[in-house]
Amino acid sequence: MSVEKKTEIFKELIDYYNFEKLIEYSDYLDGISDFEREKLKRALKGIAPLFNKEFSSFQPNDFHPILPYFSNDALWSKQWIIWLNSVLSQILNANNFPSLHKRLISTSKFDEALSVIEATYRFLHGGFDISFDPPTQFGNKKREADILLINPETSEQIYVEVSCLGLSQTEQHDHEIWSIIAYFAPRFLFSGKILKPLSPDSFHLLKEQITQFYKNSHDEFKEFNKPGIIDLAIAPYKDRKMLELWCKERNFEVNAFGFPDSKSPIHRLATKLTNEQKQLPEGTPSIVYLKTKDFLFYINDKGAFMNELQEILHRRKHIFGLLLSEESLNRLDQTTFVKGLNIYISTPRGKNELLNDNLIFILNKYSEQKISPNILDKIIKSITLD
Repeated sequence: MSVEKKTEIFKELIDYYNFEKLIEYSDYLDGISDFEREKLKRALKGIAPLFNKEFSSFQPNDFHPILPYFSNDALWSKQWIIWLNSVLSQILNANNFPSLHKRLISTSKFDEALSVIEATYRFLHGGFDISFDPPTQFGNKKREADILLINPETSEQIYVEVSCLGLSQTEQHDHEIWSIIAYFAPRFLFSGKILKPLSPDSFHLLKEQITQFYKNSHDEFKEFNKPGIIDLAIAPYKDRKMLELWCKERNFEVNAFGFPDSKSPIHRLATKLTNEQKQLPEGTPSIVYLKTKDFLFYINDKGAFMNELQEILHRRKHIFGLLLSEESLNRLDQTTFVKGLNIYISTPRGKNELLNDNLIFILNKYSEQKISPNILDKIIKSITLD
């Protein structure tokens, strides 16, 4: 039913920017309860006033990054719309919300605004009052942070700078190779390693060869080896023994895949912190909130990683906290790792039913800024969403 109605209601791409049509189509969505359907319709009505003016001037080929959430029929995308409306309804009257609104409706700054909204969602849960784009000063330069947190019980203030830490080229290559292996993991056990960093041309060729290797593989143990470049073996689940023997000769593990040592991503994080701290005022407690992509994929020893982060913060004494936030395509049970006042938590309570939210919070033990136990409790609550 929904497929026929979808083509009837949305005749052109631009129709997805029409909230009346989106609300109408909600009645025909498959796989959604009547309760969720009503929440979706109310959410669309709630966010419509924020986007209608911008969308009314769109031409047929114009694109806004929110479009995939509107056009996707998957339940998670509808839950995301409900979540977005829930957060926005709480901050419409926040100080300087119009500044955030401008970024939200912008085709070029939507992702930036969304990162701020995701951080805001957590801090609202922690019990903070919120203000956006507060003016700051670093040295003799006037700047703006992204969020000002106010503790309503003590009037303490904390500035938050929100940013994203992307992948290096090598990490992007690693991620794409890993995505191919993960895609076929339901059919094949695997093990192996890429033996050296690759040039872009070599990477694209290897990516095609690995894909073809998998497509040509059937119900049998099979090796793919290019001397000095890659050593890979796969096996159907019934032939695990053969793969274990192959791994034993190379000191590999089943269902583990290695990548060549490269410059630690933590060096890029340190550079990022140096830049982001310039948006934050000296002499006032501040948090840097970084959204990362596949950053934690490279972290094996969480305790050692937390120690490295502490040392990075050592020279940035006006930052009293660092929060890393990352989504991963794993539906795992909640995992919590605590070392002192540093916390790692992975929880399946994200917007997307297929995603885990992974967070690491580092309290800078070298910070010169003091905060009350009350405000620390609110920060912990923001992280854990308890």
